[in-house]
Amino acid sequence: MSPDGVLGGLRLVELGRGVSAAYCTKLFADLGAEVIKVEPPAGDVLRRRGPFAGDEPGPERSGLFAYMNTSKLGVTLDVRDERGRALLLELLRDADVLVENNAPGWLRDAGLGYEELAAANPTLVVTSITPFGQDGPWRDYAGNDFIVQHTSGVAFHNGARARDLDAEPPFVIPGDMAETLSGMAAASATLCALYAGDGGAHVDVAMQEVLAMHLQLDVVWVTYGGQVPSRSADARPPIPYVAQQPVADGYIDFVVRTEGQWHKFLEVLDNPEWGENELFRDMRSRSQYWDALEPLVQQETRRFQKQELFRRSQAHGVSAAAVHTVAEAAQAEHFADRGSFAELEHPIIGRTRCPGAPVRFTGDAWQLGPAPLLGQHNRQVFVERLGHSDQELASLREAGVV
Repeated sequence: MSPDGVLGGLRLVELGRGVSAAYCTKLFADLGAEVIKVEPPAGDVLRRRGPFAGDEPGPERSGLFAYMNTSKLGVTLDVRDERGRALLLELLRDADVLVENNAPGWLRDAGLGYEELAAANPTLVVTSITPFGQDGPWRDYAGNDFIVQHTSGVAFHNGARARDLDAEPPFVIPGDMAETLSGMAAASATLCALYAGDGGAHVDVAMQEVLAMHLQLDVVWVTYGGQVPSRSADARPPIPYVAQQPVADGYIDFVVRTEGQWHKFLEVLDNPEWGENELFRDMRSRSQYWDALEPLVQQETRRFQKQELFRRSQAHGVSAAAVHTVAEAAQAEHFADRGSFAELEHPIIGRTRCPGAPVRFTGDAWQLGPAPLLGQHNRQVFVERLGHSDQELASLREAGVV
């Protein structure tokens, strides 16, 4: 392992806004790669998204920005300006990767299309993240996390087991799921392009396609079975999986797929008398009489606290999960033992706690540093690295280019 981390020696430039490009490059930066985040002089839009430290909005107080941009260098640059574009191309001549999530054609219109970038650096990997990809009839459609979750088919199932489909419409999963998953997919694809090592490449990541890949089972039902999955509570699977059930302090989820698992599940519930009822003798019968069976199951599960029933189920070999609130997940004993959350010291926000490494390597591979202040490394990058003078930098700042 490099002394600078797993990816020490790699150089990336990020030219984007929001979450997807930022999360992609964060994964590289936290593993030791050098990432220079290029923001417009007014700053990334993410700086204006909360939550804010002390509930006081400000470009250096966004918790989301601070998390998505750990361990990076930060510069400001208006790449639409001829001088800004020239400085970006200087940066890219020594870079391995450019990650961007601008609308298709935006870079080309700024004089920074893939052809121009490849001419400046023939080995450069350019990774583009967009809602619908670089081509196709939807290429130029506006898109965001909300739109992509719906057009991919993912949101269709959210709100499953709906009693009234008209009153309970689909809804999106919060937390920028499409953006974050697309950032992770982009990081994986970028590493593949770098590993190929046969010169530059343009990696095209469509957020809609990333989410659609999570619907494999449903697509199989449509393709092979001719069945369209439904959120309706009446659209029962052939075998009741028990699924989410109430407990004394919330909910717990079960997956009980076989006869053996069903009998273990009854043991977890202290073998209630109704478990011997002929109506519930096998999977097919339990499915047929599930409306009568489910209230009996819930009567038993409500006797337990969710952590108690979770541990009890796992001890019997029953697949079960306590449904955690965000606060409960953040404070979970298992997370604490694995060091899943990291402490960061930010010059403005102060000490913060945030999710740490999403995967593990042998040794201490992940090193999280604070996100850059707006334009914090302008002099380090433009003067000390690229060789421009302080007078030039001051002129660019006065003109609003940096």
